[in-house]
Amino acid sequence: MFDKISLNKEFNILELITSISIIFIMYGFFYQYFFFSAVGVEWMSNLLTPNLILLTSFKIFIVSLLSVLAGYGLAMKYYLLNNDRRMVVGFVLFCVIIGVISQYFLQVSSYLHEATDGLLLILYVLASTYLFYLFFKLVLRIKIAKKQGNRYMPALIFTFLLAPFLLVFVPWKIAQTESLKVTVAPGQFYNTAVLNKDKSKWFLISVAGDKALIQSHQDKKVFKYIEIKDIEEIRVN
Repeated sequence: MFDKISLNKEFNILELITSISIIFIMYGFFYQYFFFSAVGVEWMSNLLTPNLILLTSFKIFIVSLLSVLAGYGLAMKYYLLNNDRRMVVGFVLFCVIIGVISQYFLQVSSYLHEATDGLLLILYVLASTYLFYLFFKLVLRIKIAKKQGNRYMPALIFTFLLAPFLLVFVPWKIAQTESLKVTVAPGQFYNTAVLNKDKSKWFLISVAGDKALIQSHQDKKVFKYIEIKDIEEIRVN
C-alpha cells in the first residue's frame, strides 16, 4: 500500500485540461479518418479541417469528455489501491468483450433499431472510462513511486503501451463498428435524401455545415459530396 501524497502540484487542473484538449483533437481526427476509410471514401479525409472535425465529431467529443472526467475521478479516488494484477486481467477481459460485441453488432442492432446509437454511446463511455481510469491511475502511481524512490518501470512501460491503444484503437474500433451501418445496412440507420436535379434517392450519411455526404440507394459503393441546397427533401426511413 502506498502512502498518500499530495499531488496538487504534480497533477493539477492545467495538466488535465491539456490532456483533454489533445485527446479531443486526436479522437476527432482519428475517428473521422478511420470511419471514412472503412466506408471506402478515403478521399473525404483530405477535406478534414478543424471546423469539420468539430462539426462531425461533436457527439464523440461530449462522451469523450465524460469519459475523461469519470476516469480521472476514479483514478484520483482509487490510485492508492495496489491491484496491478487485476488491472492487467481487466484490460484483457475488456479487449475480449469489445471484440465479441463488435462481432455480433449487426445482429444486436437489427433488434434494437433506433436504440443502437444509444447502445454504442453507452459501450463507448464505459470502455473509454475504464481505459482513462487505467491511464490516469498509472500516471499517478508513477509520480508517487518517483517521489518515494520506488521501482516504477513496469507501470511506465504499461503506460506507454496503453497511451497509443487509448488514442488510436478506441476511435478505430468505434469507427469500424459505425461503418457497418453504412456498408451493410444503410437503410436501417440513415434517412433518404431526394435530389433536386433528377429526383434520385440517396442515403444521407453525414452533414457538415452546408455540405453532405450521400450514398446511392442502388450501389452502396457510390458516394457523392454535395451541397445541402441540392437536396429537395429528406425522408425519414
